[in-house]
Amino acid sequence: MRNISFFILFLGFSMAGIAKELDLPTLKKIIWGNQTSATQIMDIPEKWANESAVILYREIDYFYLNKKINVDYQHSLRKRIKLLDKSAVETFSEFSFAETFKVEKGFRSKGGKVIAAFKLIKPDGTEKEIDLDNAIEIEGEDGESLKKVAIPDLEPGDILDYFYYVFEPFRTTTGVHYFEPVRSTILDDYPILKQKISLHVDEDFMINFNSYNGAPELETATPSDIAHKSLILDGHKDVISYQIVDENRDKIEEVSWLHGAKVFPIVKFSVLFNRMGYSSLRKAAFVGDEGEVKKKVSQDEVKSSVEDFLLPFYKLKKTALGKHLKEKGLYLVPGKEKEMVEEAYYFERYHNVTSTIENENYGIVPTSFFSSSYNEQSFIKRMANLLDEHKIDYEVLVIVPRNLGGLDYLLFPSEMTSMIKINWDEPYYLSTFHLHSVPGSFSGELEGGQAYVFKVKDRSVNNKGTTVLPVSSHEKNHSHEVTHVSVNEDMNRVSIQRTVSHSGQNKSYSQYRFIKPYEFVKEDFDYFDDKMETDYDDRRHTDPEYKERIAATLQKEDETQLENFKETAESELKVSIQEYKSAKILSYGRMLENPDFTYQEEFEVEDLLKKAGPNYIVDLPKLIGSQVGLEEKDINRKYDVYYDYPRSYYNEVSLEIPEGYSVSGLEKLNVNIDNEMGYFISSAEVEGSTLTLKTQKGYKTNYISVEDWPKAVSFLEAAFQFTQERILLKKE
Repeated sequence: MRNISFFILFLGFSMAGIAKELDLPTLKKIIWGNQTSATQIMDIPEKWANESAVILYREIDYFYLNKKINVDYQHSLRKRIKLLDKSAVETFSEFSFAETFKVEKGFRSKGGKVIAAFKLIKPDGTEKEIDLDNAIEIEGEDGESLKKVAIPDLEPGDILDYFYYVFEPFRTTTGVHYFEPVRSTILDDYPILKQKISLHVDEDFMINFNSYNGAPELETATPSDIAHKSLILDGHKDVISYQIVDENRDKIEEVSWLHGAKVFPIVKFSVLFNRMGYSSLRKAAFVGDEGEVKKKVSQDEVKSSVEDFLLPFYKLKKTALGKHLKEKGLYLVPGKEKEMVEEAYYFERYHNVTSTIENENYGIVPTSFFSSSYNEQSFIKRMANLLDEHKIDYEVLVIVPRNLGGLDYLLFPSEMTSMIKINWDEPYYLSTFHLHSVPGSFSGELEGGQAYVFKVKDRSVNNKGTTVLPVSSHEKNHSHEVTHVSVNEDMNRVSIQRTVSHSGQNKSYSQYRFIKPYEFVKEDFDYFDDKMETDYDDRRHTDPEYKERIAATLQKEDETQLENFKETAESELKVSIQEYKSAKILSYGRMLENPDFTYQEEFEVEDLLKKAGPNYIVDLPKLIGSQVGLEEKDINRKYDVYYDYPRSYYNEVSLEIPEGYSVSGLEKLNVNIDNEMGYFISSAEVEGSTLTLKTQKGYKTNYISVEDWPKAVSFLEAAFQFTQERILLKKE
């Protein structure tokens, strides 16, 4: 089923309104009335004959029009697609979209509106428009009301021609609005024969735009290019229309471990409505002057951005942070600089993240009125102030994550992330905290990325060129699992006990997945010797409604946590759990004193054991966790490999051999593959009545060239094959 949300996600922008709406008959005239050779194509090239479907024509339009009081914004998508097999027919047999939606921006906003139309074209050229009066109302995933449209009589060989036109009215009283940037590939799930993407920009709108990786360059549209849109542009004499025109694009490839921003053809742009002409806003948004299409962001512009949020400095000694450090005996104390920085980090995390969550989840007011305006720039400024006061040498680094292409692809402020590098004997990094981060580290997606360096000294910011962020070792990002397996007397169920510990970059997913909000909030409050709302016993907290709400919240957290543990174990081990008995977190990994996230769990499964005559087959090797099964397209990949960070895994699985049985089938479980890209090493041995499997797996680098990929394939396939082996419990 095709959903309008897919369309909005693809375009990836924030929408803003129209004062004069167009009706369905007019839109049909504008969009379907555009009779050109490109829009009326019926046939596909022979090279795509085996595809499921082919997009004959695709057109996307963005309109940014100045209505003085209102900002008139509209966007549309038209697709003309030929369906070639039953799979495509099934995919396009139903559509759903929200005809109206809530507008949550601007002043005096009205409800948003979507107008859609569909027509079916048979191979003989017969056209039939779909009657939307027969559409039914359904409830979407978020509870919103959707219109569901069925496309009857759809068959392979048919052409479906449809469009969505979206309006979202709002008024700006400030004369300023920055639209959320657009970043999108020009590819689709199906090949595209012809396509056009257009921007129509009125006076007082400023834009930047660039094309990457072979996407067409932006060009100024001619009057004939936009003649069919004259009804939309009517009355707007100062509109400049831009477009990219493209053809013969193969469908997007599904490729693992790939930074598509550096490989697939993409276009990016952002738009600033700036009726007041504020140069500071234009500078902050990295857009060009009116009538100019800006394509690059220089290091000097980034420097200016850093200066804007970093300077001027102010003294912290009278702030809550300064007072806390004084109480701890760490403020301006020589020899305790690192301890001071770490304590400041915890303090900022506690007061600006944890305490907000405490208010939201467990405060007196059920629905929180608390919101934190604290952001990355606030964090960098406060830490820079602190370092400046302590005369600690540091630099501010600005990075574009590798998955967004790096510095060469910088076009929007939102693509940048900042951190501090303290120039001690061993460089020390302070990156914006999240719920479970610790000082001295930064996100794995930034490792190996190029960064602009800005030296901050004497209340000034200076360019210092670029640097490459270090890549952590695979030993540092480690997961350690010990699993004990025993078979019940009836030989029909297996009990599993395992202890799992994650360190470095490996722990973040499990922390967010498993730690209950109450647990990490309580840990932080205890660390700072503070009291949570739930710890008070005054009259406010004896209110039955408050107590009931908190009890329900905590019970829901318990249920969610246990369910997350169970679902994760089933997914990782590829088993079906009959009884999940317990889970206990031993260490949250949120403090440097206890840096690992560790938990224990116990559960029972039945599908690990299969009877084979008097014997039993045990899928014991699969308990090292699911491994990557490479397909031919993966093995013969065309693109370099990008991991977020190097990492390693150790698994130890022990089985209590049931009395009266012996084990066989261990010959293929001893493997040793180790090269520059990674390794998989395994062993299987019996000692007394215990069979123990041990495996080590490591990814030594976060980048592998296509030329070196076969080396990675060797250990990846070995690990996968290990999990496919079986052990025989042979009746003696």
